[in-house]
Amino acid sequence: MSLAAQSSALVSDVLEFSALCTASYPIPFTTFTDCVFSMPLVQRGLAIIAFETLKDTSPLSATVRATFGLLGHQYNLVTVLLPDGRKTHIRADYYAVPPPGSSSRLSLLIDDDYGRLTRNSQLLSRLATPGTPGNFFTLGGLAWLLHTAGQQMRGRPYDVFGRNCFWMTDSLFYSVAKRFAASWLKPTAELTPRGPLERFLRGGCGVVEVAVACRTPDEAARFWARSVANVVRGIQMLFHTGGAHAFKGHDQELDEWIANWKRAEK
Repeated sequence: MSLAAQSSALVSDVLEFSALCTASYPIPFTTFTDCVFSMPLVQRGLAIIAFETLKDTSPLSATVRATFGLLGHQYNLVTVLLPDGRKTHIRADYYAVPPPGSSSRLSLLIDDDYGRLTRNSQLLSRLATPGTPGNFFTLGGLAWLLHTAGQQMRGRPYDVFGRNCFWMTDSLFYSVAKRFAASWLKPTAELTPRGPLERFLRGGCGVVEVAVACRTPDEAARFWARSVANVVRGIQMLFHTGGAHAFKGHDQELDEWIANWKRAEK
């Protein structure tokens, strides 16, 4: 068993004897999904109790340096509840080029130490069921979502102004939010920040508005960010209308992600 695998109870104790135990981390999405798909139903049914979007604020981040600190690389963090009550966290990143040690731009790190995975990061948005977890979102469901992400990315290069880490993290996060909206709106669920997320879950705003509200505290800056996002996507839709490079409206694209996710699970 690799040293990286030993830092995760999910890998060392629950998914033992799987390919994840000997893998070199970070691992491609496909390594993780193939492993989960081969597991018995009881392991695939482990509850996901939190799904987050975070921003890397480290001065060593390429995105931070390129934007003079205005933006930071975004990633998702998933928390899995294990049978004995312990928690394991899965960090999902989408990079312009594969990170050192990985063969894929879509990569995962798995660790029981939340702080180690989120060092130099700022929480942007969070969906959580800290009390009695439901079974509406499971490890198996997560694997199918990550599988869908790989399909959505296929044939589409990393694009600084389009399909970048923001596109990936928002697509994953808001697919989870919208698909299970009724569960996240229950009193036992935690939404951070509550106002924008609750408005989105109730259908009061679209994905651009909620994503901007979660990552931009200043209202004037929000207006500018929403305007730029909509103008850029409008131009992309005008000039890229067919094939793998085609663009759709933000909310239409999110609905496509969710539909493909559901279809993959059948």
